[in-house]
Amino acid sequence: MVEHDATGRTTFRLYRPAASAVELVGCFTGWLDRPTAMVSEGDGWWSVEVELSPGDYEFRYLIDRRDWQTDFAASGVRQDDLAGWMSLLHVPAHAPVASPIPLPASKPEVQIRP
Repeated sequence: MVEHDATGRTTFRLYRPAASAVELVGCFTGWLDRPTAMVSEGDGWWSVEVELSPGDYEFRYLIDRRDWQTDFAASGVRQDDLAGWMSLLHVPAHAPVASPIPLPASKPEVQIRP
């Protein structure tokens, strides 16, 4: 499961209660060159938050350094000749959040005269 927030942060979550270690690997980590360790939440869920530039990415999870897991809840998947199914991720461009226009503290009273 992948979620994006308004600040451009991307959170990856995976449920693997029997895992000892889970790593996030993808084109943004150089695959196995710089895998990103995920943190156990203590209830079988593993997560990590990363900052990615807007664009399209491919990734997978590596469980206990031996089992590959595809995230079918990501932006999509594609079949790969070597790895089976590859997770696809689209990170949208984030528009700057506009400051709200300040409102007056109170409305002026309106008087109607006959």
